[in-house]
Amino acid sequence: MVQIYAEPFCRRHYGRRFSKAFALRGLLQATSIVLACVIAYATGNLWQKTAIHLEQPKVAFTYDVLLVLEGTQTSQIKVWSTYPELNTALGSKLASVDVQATQQDTNFDDITDIITVTLTSASSTPIHSAKMLMQFNYRLEDIVTLQMQSLAFVSHTSPLPGSSLTTDGQLRLRQGFPLWEGGNLTDPRPALLSSIRAGGAFQATETLKLSSILSTYLDRNQTTAYVYDSPVWEAGDLGVFTIDCKIRIPKNELVIYRPQRASIVKQGWIQILSIYIILWWVFSWCEVFVFRYRILDTRTISDVDAKAHRF
Repeated sequence: MVQIYAEPFCRRHYGRRFSKAFALRGLLQATSIVLACVIAYATGNLWQKTAIHLEQPKVAFTYDVLLVLEGTQTSQIKVWSTYPELNTALGSKLASVDVQATQQDTNFDDITDIITVTLTSASSTPIHSAKMLMQFNYRLEDIVTLQMQSLAFVSHTSPLPGSSLTTDGQLRLRQGFPLWEGGNLTDPRPALLSSIRAGGAFQATETLKLSSILSTYLDRNQTTAYVYDSPVWEAGDLGVFTIDCKIRIPKNELVIYRPQRASIVKQGWIQILSIYIILWWVFSWCEVFVFRYRILDTRTISDVDAKAHRF
């Protein structure tokens, strides 16, 4: 013999609306809800104030550069930029520079993965230090919409005169505070030119203070940083100095954002519900003990017992 079908039977307990048995069931339900909320809150992260999203930003080189080459003496400083008004004011400090840039899409997803920038400068004095600022169009489009112009800073100093500087690193996003989910933030300010003008970095004395430019730029909430670990400085005094920078765009950039209220409530409700189910399962066994052993008075009707008929 095999079991074909199982039909459950019930034993029903009835009581008055304001009886102790009725109050017990309501008390257990209310206790389950309250304890679920307390436990979810006490364990932390009930209301998710910030979240992290992984995204590959869309980055394009704007061909805006500020270059400072230094020797052993202050009179050996050479400066070059892509802004004609600055180059005109430099006078004899203006360097002769040629710029080449390429953008590569290595995985063919229509998003730039690597940007290579090469600067070649003819110099009659030995180069012991090189500092450079490059400007990019930076854009995020998934969880948050962000469009801005950002900077990458390269700097290296050596006691030996150099013929070239090579760097290989990533352009990483830096945030002062989280962005809003679904928000649309557009910063139309050119990062390099606005920093120079706002910080008063370029003065009539032909002294260019990169610290002022960077300070003005870092006052923004969203910035980028060119992170490279092992710059290669090649010694030499050939009259030509080359800077070769390979800038990699992270495929999984960390974007910190504040979720919308609907997302916060949904996340909190799931936590409370999962804890409530466990608590109510535990308290249901308390009800079984109370009503099975008749601790509280109720009128019981069983599906197994025969019903009394009246004629």
